[in-house]
Amino acid sequence: MIYKINPSTGAIQDSIVGYGEDTALTGLSYDGTYLLSNCDPWIYFRELSGGAVVDSIPGPSTVNEGLAWDGSSIWSTNWSDNLVYELDPTNGDILSFFFPQAPADYDGLTGLAYDGFFLWISDQDSKTIMCCVPGDPIPWEFFLAPCDTPQDLAWDGTYLWVTEYESSGAMVYQLDPGPGALTPATWGFIKTEF
Repeated sequence: MIYKINPSTGAIQDSIVGYGEDTALTGLSYDGTYLLSNCDPWIYFRELSGGAVVDSIPGPSTVNEGLAWDGSSIWSTNWSDNLVYELDPTNGDILSFFFPQAPADYDGLTGLAYDGFFLWISDQDSKTIMCCVPGDPIPWEFFLAPCDTPQDLAWDGTYLWVTEYESSGAMVYQLDPGPGALTPATWGFIKTEF
């Protein structure tokens, strides 16, 4: 399921069922018209109202995870090779890719969000969230995730949202993203959780 939730209370406002044989929806983004949902090996373009699939493109590899839209390209993280891919939204062709130089050993890039300048990337193994200029492997900044298993990320224009991957007691966190936002002393600080 894909859930629409109230950002103040966490209450579920709407939901969309998976598509076809989808059993593991991982990444989610919005391109201004369609909801982009990742279910390995496909990236689906879905209508917001009702969730009907209007198009799809192949993901870049296997075990694709997070998705982000930068206004012209789709970005995708990958659990198996730990690369961040830039994709052509019309056919899924790989336009570029990079291997983020994380602050610690990692093995499991999951979430991805774009804030208009940075790509925010989460890693489950090191439990970190890092931000990179798209294509630049050197993170601008990083901080520990608010949970042990950060799954996906979203950007609301001011704050970064983190979902937790747990079968029981999963949480959603609203964070001060740091660079370009509030003060360095509060980077990664939890603003809301539900």
